[in-house]
Amino acid sequence: MVGQTITITGTGLDLTTDVVFRTMDDAGYKGQIVVHPTTAALDGTSATVLVPTNAITDVLRVVGDATGNDVPLQVVRSEEHTSEL
Repeated sequence: MVGQTITITGTGLDLTTDVVFRTMDDAGYKGQIVVHPTTAALDGTSATVLVPTNAITDVLRVVGDATGNDVPLQVVRSEEHTSEL
């Protein structure tokens, strides 16, 4: 999921929507990062967002959400496998 896009749904979504991911740096400190959608439906009901490389399993938040909901997000990292011949 890291580095991939996810689709969020709702109303009033556009390319300026602030989407907040929880993150962790290499030293283990937790933080947050705000990203904007890469695409959005013309009717504002969906948008796609690129998951940051340092995103962690926690909650996802859309700034300005009238209900103030945090949505659970599970981040799955894919392992790169290399082999030597």
